[in-house]
Amino acid sequence: MRGVQPDIDAAWEALDQLVAASPLERTEFNRQKGLMMTAMALARAGLADSARAVAVRARAGPDIDPVRVIAYYEAVVRSWVGDTEEGIHLLGIYLSANPGRIQAFADDDTWWLEELRKDPRYASLVAQ
Repeated sequence: MRGVQPDIDAAWEALDQLVAASPLERTEFNRQKGLMMTAMALARAGLADSARAVAVRARAGPDIDPVRVIAYYEAVVRSWVGDTEEGIHLLGIYLSANPGRIQAFADDDTWWLEELRKDPRYASLVAQ
């Protein structure tokens, strides 16, 4: 992973601020997305078990997250903590809800999902 060491306390504070500033109709989505962002910070900090626990807590169904962006962010978390099988599964959920994004993932070469791209199942997900 690249970048600076995350400030975990600041991540939790930012989550609280996000939820407090959210319009009522977006509060639950923003809470869950913010929790997943916190899981990402934990993963970046090398706290894999904590990242996994927060990621599970952050999961949201299609009633809260119809485009399944939170599942995508969890796929990133799973990639960073070495949970390839779960990451591939979650990316599949995201791409099923967003088939128009498949080509973008086929062309992707960013570091966020580099571990998942090493798995042959990734190529199957993004094949058109």
